This record gives sequence, C-alpha cells and structure tokens, in this order.
Amino acid sequence: MSDEKADYSKLFSKKYVSDIKDRIHELENPSKIDQMRWIWELIQNAKDCSKEIDLSENGSIKYKPVDIKVIFDISKNNDDNDEKKNLIFKHNGFPFTNDTLNSIMYKCSSKEEDDESTGHFGTGFMSTHSLSLIIQIQGPYLSENEQKIKYVKATIYREGKNNKKLLEEFTKMEKSRTFSEYDENDEEQKWTTFTYDLNKSNFGKQSAILGIESFRKNICKVLLFCSDINSIQLNGEEPISDESSIKQQQNIDGNYCKIIEKNFKYENSKFIIISSEEINKEYSKRYAKMHDLDQVDDKKFKVRIAIQVDENKQIKKQTHKDTCLFCTFPLIGSENYQLPYIVDCPHFDTMTERNGIYLDGEEYDSKNVLTNTGLNHLILNRSIDLFEIGIDWLIRN
Repeated sequence: MSDEKADYSKLFSKKYVSDIKDRIHELENPSKIDQMRWIWELIQNAKDCSKEIDLSENGSIKYKPVDIKVIFDISKNNDDNDEKKNLIFKHNGFPFTNDTLNSIMYKCSSKEEDDESTGHFGTGFMSTHSLSLIIQIQGPYLSENEQKIKYVKATIYREGKNNKKLLEEFTKMEKSRTFSEYDENDEEQKWTTFTYDLNKSNFGKQSAILGIESFRKNICKVLLFCSDINSIQLNGEEPISDESSIKQQQNIDGNYCKIIEKNFKYENSKFIIISSEEINKEYSKRYAKMHDLDQVDDKKFKVRIAIQVDENKQIKKQTHKDTCLFCTFPLIGSENYQLPYIVDCPHFDTMTERNGIYLDGEEYDSKNVLTNTGLNHLILNRSIDLFEIGIDWLIRN
C-alpha cells in the first residue's frame, strides 16, 4: 500500500470511529423508540432496493417491488439457555453495490437527495444495533467495474468500548468481506440477508419483540402508501401484501385529488385514502434552493391521508399510542402529534432519528423560501384540506 493510501485509510478509520462511538454507546442501552424503529429502517432500506439490474440488457435498471422475510420465532427464543438466538431479515431487491455496502458497514449515506429514496443507508441502519452489535451480511453484489454479479459475505463488528477497540473492529470488518461466484440457480443467493445474534446485546430479545409488535401494528398502514413492497412474510405466516380492493376512485375538481377505498384482510381493516399530487410553486422554490438550482417551476407536491373507518364507514378514533405521521414509514416517536387521520408525505422534513418533524421557528427564510418548519406546516395544512374532502365524501356515501 502506498503512503498516500495508508494515510487515507488511517484518516477514514478515525473518522468512522468518531462518527459511530457515541451512537453505539447509546444503543448499548437503547431507547424504546430505537427498539421499535429498527424494523422500519430495515424495511425502508429494502424498499429503496425495489429495482433490479439486467446485465443482459446493457445494464439497464428496471423497478420491481421487493419481497421481504422476517424470521424471529419467539417460541424458540423464549428460554434462557445459551442456545444461539438469531433474528433474520432478508429481501430480494437490488444487489449491493460498493457504495451501498460501504454505507451500511461504515455508517455513511450513499443516497442522493431525491423524491424516491425515503432514507439513508448507514445512518438509520444504526438503530438495528439495538438487536445486536454484531451483524452477519450476505447477498448478491454488483461489481460495477466488471459488470458482473458476485456473492458477498461480511460481518459488522461494533462491540468496542473505546477508540482502540473500535479501530481494531474496523480492520476486522474489512478483512471479513469475501466474494465468491454467484450461483443463479441457488435460490438463497438471490436474497440479501442480515442476521442478528441477539446474544450480542443485553436488549436483543426485548428489541426484537418490540420491533415485531410495531410491525404488526403499522404494516397495513405502510402498505397503504408503499407500492414498492410486493409482500412481507413474518416467520411461516401468510405473506402480507396489498390485499386491498379498490372500491371507488374518483377525481375531485379535475386532478385535485383522488379518493380510494381499501380493505385489508390481515387485520380486517378498512381505510379511505385521499391523495393529492399537483405542482406547487412554494415547494418548487424550496427544491431549487436545496439542490442549488437557478429555478424549478414544475415540482409536484404529493400529500396523502388515510382515514380508518369501520364497516359502517364511521371514523375510528386514533389513540395516543398510534403513529399519525408517515414519511412512507411511521415516524416512530412522533406519537405526541395526534390527528384524526394518518398523513403521509415523502417531503416531510424529519428530525435526524426520524422520530418527529420540525414545527417550531420561522416558516420562511430571508429570501422568502420555505424553511423546514414552513414545509412541514404546508404539508399539514394540505392534509387538513384533504381530510375535509374525505369527511364530505363519507357523508355523501
């Protein structure tokens, strides 16, 4: 290794330790929010892999909803013996690239800020350490230099209690990364798999249980808004998919909004969805500023709400434990914000840990551009308009 490369590697490893050490110490005694949130970070990353590459077509990329499996059998993890207890999460989405694998292993975002990706690999992924401080990773890997699919295995180690140990684990992680030939006839190699050894955290089993509880409570609400997920299967249960049937769809005032009625068998629930997608000048102006563009006039502003109703189309009341704010996925920890409906918007400016939104402060900056607070108020005000339309529709139907 050249002196330049050695210096760069040393600098990168020190930055890595600086970036993760405080968060790792927090996750040694995780908050309840982290213990409920990990499942959504994993599902979010899987959702953002809802595309596949076809190397036979000159490397063209096409989108395809992902399938997800979560394996954690409480009955087999309910004793106190030393038997290894694992939680396994897997998806069949787009293969790892060098960027996405590095971002997960070394906690750095590989995603461009756009309207499609709902999270950032690496940053939110850290919350999954509430399950375990050691994670086994394996799955298909796209070697972009060779334009070839390989199979990669790697291990994330984050048990270090001090800088020296974390640096040693950094080197250990690098050495753990191995590549082999990809066998397209091996069904298991088509899945990207994360294996969490629950023994490697004092709270591993508790985090697994709380995350699964949050999953059961919110998964149908997520599928209302997320078309990039084809199905999710928990253990040997029936796969959960968008089992809804569209009862009615109509336009209000031209392209003003759409009203759709959906049903789910999984929890015997019914929702009325009111969605709006239209060009918004204020959002376009903010988008231009955030992306260092001179001017953007045609950015679409997307807001959706869902009203849960009973068989008589009477609105079901939300409880103080229900999450009302969604940025495709529930903002776990935002339960202090209570609405009589669910509001989902990919444009929400969320707090770093995705446990709330900014609502305090000025709504416009000195150049009359929406701040993060102003953007969130714009979304919530639009959601109120949609709720009024939904109420009117329920009265008339």
